[in-house]
Amino acid sequence: MEASYAVAQEITKKNPSTGKVQFLTPTTSQIVKVVTSSKDFISALGEFWDFAKKKEKDFPNLSSLPLTQAYMDKLNADLTKVEGLPY
Repeated sequence: MEASYAVAQEITKKNPSTGKVQFLTPTTSQIVKVVTSSKDFISALGEFWDFAKKKEKDFPNLSSLPLTQAYMDKLNADLTKVEGLPY
């Protein structure tokens, strides 16, 4: 996540006179950093969700975790789409 945050800082610029934020066009390297960071995040989230499902009998509060297999599948499908874009 730090890599994605660093890229966000690199591609945003605040105009001091207007206070408006401008977004610069990211480089291919910056896009790769964000995609890689997103993959890692989605993978870790999936592992956490698997853990929560296995342990929800021991820790009932884990059953309130608002994640579903459909949501995880959508995240992975969206990431796959982004990876397929030309950049």
